[in-house]
Amino acid sequence: MTMPEGLERVLPEIVGRDMFDALVIRTDFSDDESWNAVVRELRQAWGPDDEFPASVQVVDAPAWSGATADEVLVAVDEDKYLNVVFLADRHTMQSPARALLALTRSGRTRATSIPSTTKSSSSRRSPGSSEPRPLRCTRSMRT
Repeated sequence: MTMPEGLERVLPEIVGRDMFDALVIRTDFSDDESWNAVVRELRQAWGPDDEFPASVQVVDAPAWSGATADEVLVAVDEDKYLNVVFLADRHTMQSPARALLALTRSGRTRATSIPSTTKSSSSRRSPGSSEPRPLRCTRSMRT
């Protein structure tokens, strides 16, 4: 969705996210079948015996349709515990791997880490991936 010149898009606030939940926002609504496959993978338990439940908050609201990476980063800026947000965009829906776009936040640090020197970055991650598993990057971009 393209906003008329001079108007700023206001995206809804994301509420109820546990501080340890991965945040996945759907920004493309062109293929419900692909989206449902992404959500199924995101909800799968993980670990050697699938003993760990998925810890993810999925945002599936048409208000986010067509939101750009920059718009999403602005919208989630108040969440002090969120360092990465994942987008299910057009590429996610069209790709056989259904890789998510991972956006990192500028200037965000963990208590034990060194502050980032880059503004923000993004890379593509497969939805079945989680932090303990190896991540496969299928597409990258810099913002």
